[in-house]
Amino acid sequence: MDFSINYKIIQMIVDLSYGKINGWEKYNLAEITNLYLNNNKLKELPNWIDKCINLQELDCSYNEITSLPENLSSSLQRLDCESNEIKSL
Repeated sequence: MDFSINYKIIQMIVDLSYGKINGWEKYNLAEITNLYLNNNKLKELPNWIDKCINLQELDCSYNEITSLPENLSSSLQRLDCESNEIKSL
């Protein structure tokens, strides 16, 4: 019997840091696994963040974010929100 497991680990890493945030339209949001939004002077996370259903890592550090949305992906494993203005989680 063959009990081997065939699977692919596919990651879509999207770097929209340092002012490149306007380039998000060209990506299939549901496929993004790693998203870098750091250093964009964001006051809040983009409203399309809830469409990133496979998001595992989110870096939104060094912005001006005051709160995080409740609808972040349930697959999120790492969140970096260092150097923001978040009051509570």
